[in-house]
Amino acid sequence: MPNNYETKGVLIQESLKKILSKEKKYDINKKITKLKSGPLGGDKQLGELIVEGRVYYDIFLWDPMQSQPHEVDLKALLRIVVIYNVPIVCNRSTADLLISSTLLNESYQPVIKDYSIYINRSL
Repeated sequence: MPNNYETKGVLIQESLKKILSKEKKYDINKKITKLKSGPLGGDKQLGELIVEGRVYYDIFLWDPMQSQPHEVDLKALLRIVVIYNVPIVCNRSTADLLISSTLLNESYQPVIKDYSIYINRSL
């Protein structure tokens, strides 16, 4: 059972193990980086990985009918994915489009906007 520190990552890992158990070329343990639960800092951990260039896309599924206790953190995470031009998936249709994209099989470098004018502005 997942603990509060590795909730969705453990669930995804276990599901993928069942699906890919016959294919020995995949080591699921090394492919999934598990973070803390969002309200416990996982959103901030993910933002840090994005800033470091270690995230190529983010599949972020959530229940839109439920209030999120850490909505401020989620807004900050959305800001980071926009700034660093990282695709984010928030629903099944977008996930299907991203996963089936021919760009997944190619070397792809997202264009990152130059924020130097903003950073170097006089205050």
